[in-house]
Amino acid sequence: SIWNDDFFEATNISKWSRYIIITGRITASDLECSIGNIYAHYDDGDRKLLWDELGSIICSSDAHWLIGGDLNIVLNDDEISGGLVSRRGCSDF
Repeated sequence: SIWNDDFFEATNISKWSRYIIITGRITASDLECSIGNIYAHYDDGDRKLLWDELGSIICSSDAHWLIGGDLNIVLNDDEISGGLVSRRGCSDF
């Protein structure tokens, strides 16, 4: 588990209202990695700002990355259960 110091040693935790990122190393392999849990805004403009910020963070790091969470992006029509959807969010990501 990421919370087990024998498996993963956290070196930095970054928090914002839309994400939490834990950076550290996997003890057995000395592999540096960052794990991000994202909650993206449904608004295209606010979501684009988040992508830009995350892109800057990721590009400034040599760590391996795992990103998950609710990205609030619709990739395929079968994901839509009603309402209007902007395809712009997918291309921004």
